[in-house]
Amino acid sequence: MNAGDVELEVLRSDALGGHHTGKWTGDFTASPPKYTGGGVLQKVSMEQLSTLMHENWASGLTSGKYAISMQGKDVAALLNSVTGSADFTWTSGSLRKLALDGNPAPLTFASLVGIINVGGGKLTFDNCEMKTAAAIFNLKGTATYDRKLSFTLQRSGGTSYAVAGSLDQPEVTAVPTSTTQAQLQ
Repeated sequence: MNAGDVELEVLRSDALGGHHTGKWTGDFTASPPKYTGGGVLQKVSMEQLSTLMHENWASGLTSGKYAISMQGKDVAALLNSVTGSADFTWTSGSLRKLALDGNPAPLTFASLVGIINVGGGKLTFDNCEMKTAAAIFNLKGTATYDRKLSFTLQRSGGTSYAVAGSLDQPEVTAVPTSTTQAQLQ
């Protein structure tokens, strides 16, 4: 601590079945207070995160690096101001409420790798790659803080999909290959 500035230089914790190592700072001389942080998450349980969210929507393990900043005096202000990004790898995963190609849910995958940006009340996924047993998809889209989804799962040489609706009841629509090819160009 130094005159209203707080720095947690080596912040280590166990979180959601995994581990966190990072650095966080808080500037309490600013009004409202400002916070910045970054670090590494290893083997975070998506099932435990789903339980924390009161939704049974995912399984698997996620690891990655993140950097965020925010300001405010309460949770609402912090959420409204947060900006940042994370590089992540999600392995042996499933999206329990999604089904593709007429198969029953869940959609399972070996890996989902990419970058998430946070800001403006949403998470934005851009150029993420999902490897399932049947295909490799390019995943792009958003998930809002109020759990609304707008994603595309694109693949070449096969059916692609648009995912919309809510986290607890996503709607999946097949996108014809010709439409997908035009979007990719």
